[in-house]
Amino acid sequence: MLFGVPLACAALALWAENASVTAPAPAVVAVLGAVSVGWSLLTGPGLGLWFLLPSLLLLVAAMISWIDRGRDRVRPRPT
Repeated sequence: MLFGVPLACAALALWAENASVTAPAPAVVAVLGAVSVGWSLLTGPGLGLWFLLPSLLLLVAAMISWIDRGRDRVRPRPT
């Protein structure tokens, strides 16, 4: 159970990024990153602090994805 929540958040984030090319995908990744951060802080006295870095990386990935998708709206894709 301890490893299940961060693993599920990471797997769902990968699925959301691959399944959608619209703006809600980074929002889903950000929510999953926040859930993962919350889980790592909740289980912090034990092994939970080891999950803090991957959880923060999920939040950074959401931010980068949001910026990249915004840049694609300004610059049309080549055909």
